[in-house]
Amino acid sequence: MITAYVWMCFVCMLKLGVLKERVENDSKQRCVVCESCPQGIYPCHRDEWASPRTGSTSAAEASASTSSIPRSGYVSPQPCGCTPAMHICAIDERTGCLSCHRTCHVNCKDDLCEYFACAICLSFIPAELQFVPHEDSPECRDVQMFNHGCHACGRKQCHTKSPTCYANCTVLAHVCGDDHLQGCTSCGKRCHANNSDARCPYFQRMRGQIDWEANEAQMRDTEAGTDGQLPHQSQISWRFNGKTANGSAKICVDGRPYYVQYGNPGKLSEGEQNNCLIDSLRQCIGIKCDRKLVREDLLSLYEAHAGRANVTFSSFLDVEEHSKPIIRSLFRHNTSGMSPSCNTDDYCVIALYKDKEDHGVVVGTKTAPFRLVVLNTSDVHFDACLPM
Repeated sequence: MITAYVWMCFVCMLKLGVLKERVENDSKQRCVVCESCPQGIYPCHRDEWASPRTGSTSAAEASASTSSIPRSGYVSPQPCGCTPAMHICAIDERTGCLSCHRTCHVNCKDDLCEYFACAICLSFIPAELQFVPHEDSPECRDVQMFNHGCHACGRKQCHTKSPTCYANCTVLAHVCGDDHLQGCTSCGKRCHANNSDARCPYFQRMRGQIDWEANEAQMRDTEAGTDGQLPHQSQISWRFNGKTANGSAKICVDGRPYYVQYGNPGKLSEGEQNNCLIDSLRQCIGIKCDRKLVREDLLSLYEAHAGRANVTFSSFLDVEEHSKPIIRSLFRHNTSGMSPSCNTDDYCVIALYKDKEDHGVVVGTKTAPFRLVVLNTSDVHFDACLPM
């Protein structure tokens, strides 16, 4: 028995020049045109699909078809006194805005709408349809996952809000996973091809390359009886190097450029205090996490300790005592979609003393894959130093 309608994906439906109600594709139907199997599917009448293919559609029929598209051409809303912060209009799913259903505006292009139109999706949709999907709407996700690829990383089966989108990867935190066959030729990560990408921990250098080269005098120092002075694993050199265009301090650490970002200590009125080291390490890793949860972990670990290791609700944190537990806790409570566990030996934390240029503390080894740099002021406040 032949059904009266066929199933189509979002993009193929728009190319047909019609607009139908979206249905969740629980039965795994395939698009009759491109044979994709999207999450959202659209039932189109068989005559609407057949006519354009046979070339029998007249201009009048095409005009009638376009004019019958739902929500396209109803009377424009009248001024009602609504503002983006406060609405006094009604909500109507049939005649209201396609995104928020309020009747004071037509679609999410209007400033009154709480949603924002997806400019990339609009480039694929014929203007005569007057259909405006908002960012991360079901239609927007269908376009990304099954037709044109993710707006951020370009892959199909992905969308911009996915926690595993390759666009979320940074040099210090990857969500893409390892693939030593098709991944990066240096680090094996899936999000890039080789170490010419800034997300690679071996960016523009050979794997295993050290950050300094011994000169002729240093080579002589390695000989017996010379009391050799080759740089130690924890020895670094750094200096201030001007300011960025927006006024942030620039720092050069072992020849690498960084810029300083404010480490937020939190507000007492919001239930936290003196969490600037936590926030600075969080920024350096590129991870999202509630600082208060990290402080709670530190309290359970160090509440009974003495000296600088002791942690209270408002105590200052010590980079040598607490940086590795902070890193571990940041991953445990992260909301970025990354693994809740990590190997802290993969991280080298370098704390620079702002009041004593060229002085600092190194926690871990310089040969660790990931380097986190923070700037300490008066042994009290920490700021993040991010690679340029």
